[in-house]
Amino acid sequence: MSKGNRVSLNILVYAVALASMPLVGFTNEPPTSLDAGIFSKDQAKAGKRLYKQHCKSCHEGSYFKPVLLAWRGEPLSTFFELMTSAMPENDPGSLKHDQYTDILAHILNISGYTRGEKPLNSTTFSAITIDKPASK
Repeated sequence: MSKGNRVSLNILVYAVALASMPLVGFTNEPPTSLDAGIFSKDQAKAGKRLYKQHCKSCHEGSYFKPVLLAWRGEPLSTFFELMTSAMPENDPGSLKHDQYTDILAHILNISGYTRGEKPLNSTTFSAITIDKPASK
């Protein structure tokens, strides 16, 4: 067998092996709800301070509940990407990733979503679907 054929055969073997492996991180479970306690009280409190400093001049708190309702069914990651790339309006993308995450926790809090014990984690945003809050 020539060297080129061995390389092709090795690539084929690796491709078949990879294709037969289960996809790690993918499940048949429905996406997590925003109302599943995905942010903590302390995180929302930190986000409130940042919100007052960077967001409140343009967005009153009552602004977000109807906005989030209009985004129902969309992944939270899409909303977060828009937020981080377009806000604050006078300096888009200028905040740290964790600051945007804390602000989002505050926005969820004032929009009536249930708080939990753990802080919001941006690595799980794609598994969270925006839905209507159960409370308030």
